[in-house]
Amino acid sequence: MGYCLTISFRPELVRHDRRSVTFTLVSIASVLWLLQELRQFSGRWKNYLTSFFNYVDLASFCLPLATSLMVIMEHEPPLWLKSFSVLSVWMNMVG
Repeated sequence: MGYCLTISFRPELVRHDRRSVTFTLVSIASVLWLLQELRQFSGRWKNYLTSFFNYVDLASFCLPLATSLMVIMEHEPPLWLKSFSVLSVWMNMVG
């Protein structure tokens, strides 16, 4: 939830130190969730690949990770990446 709010604001409105901490935490959480997805994939990969919700899960972890890494490296992510990452996180929260 914090990710969706922080990425939605213009960079000038959020202090740099808070922005860095938020996106570092998002990066760590995304990597942990991706490891969980990898564990699920290794067990039953055929079932994993046939479920649409697994693709939503992957998008909701990979897109925010990419966005967060760009912010941490002090590059402003493109608007399309921000938009799709927030959309995927919301889809995962609703689903």
